[in-house]
Amino acid sequence: MTGGGSIALGGTGTLSVDQSVVQQRVSGSCSVGQSIAAIATDGTVTCAGGRVIGGTVLALGQVRSGSGFTVSHTITGVYIIHFPPGTWSGGAIPAVTVTPAGSFNVFANDGGGSSSDGSATVDIHESSTAGSETPTDGPFTFIATQT
Repeated sequence: MTGGGSIALGGTGTLSVDQSVVQQRVSGSCSVGQSIAAIATDGTVTCAGGRVIGGTVLALGQVRSGSGFTVSHTITGVYIIHFPPGTWSGGAIPAVTVTPAGSFNVFANDGGGSSSDGSATVDIHESSTAGSETPTDGPFTFIATQT
């Protein structure tokens, strides 16, 4: 507060708020999955944390659990997890972890499981030997993260 001296109870005077010292009304927000890490004196926010989306996909490509994605499955053993535009900052998914729900092996392609269009490709095979794997359909669980 700024103003002259003190004001006695019941008295009159002029006071004002020094906006460079007092935090203004919060005017920003963060994406789902993030938290507010700091609020500047002008009310803008700094966000922290990352985005996490996960789910379970059945052998024929149906989504069993999870939200914020769809799955296409047109070739045996190949599933493409699609995320809506704007889901990931910069468009690319930094990390996708896939766990098969059975005795299958999972190979992610598109540079570690993600691509610049915001989708992730998952390949499921019956063999763990590169070059001799046989594509097969199988259920899996995945977690896509961006920090």
